[in-house]
Amino acid sequence: MAKAKTTQRPLSAKTCKQITDLMVHYLTDKLRPKVKQDFQKHLAICPDCVAFVNTYKTTVKATATLRSDEIPPKVRDNVLGFLRAKLRRVTALVFFLLSQLAA
Repeated sequence: MAKAKTTQRPLSAKTCKQITDLMVHYLTDKLRPKVKQDFQKHLAICPDCVAFVNTYKTTVKATATLRSDEIPPKVRDNVLGFLRAKLRRVTALVFFLLSQLAA
């Protein structure tokens, strides 16, 4: 089996934004050792990011066992509405960019 790809982007400023961008790689243990070390150093000084990591872990754990027929209809409708709105915005942006390229 092929080795899992690891992220090569270093945490230069160790900002909270960088932490959130690397969350999935951190939780799946796909960060380079130096980046992982920087990530953990940031967590040692940032309670907001610790709370975010804990919330993220809890959410992933809770949703991993959830079947679609167990999701309350109102929650499902809200999530689908949110995703559809995002998709419309991305689609509009793509069409705009394509129109600019064709002009």
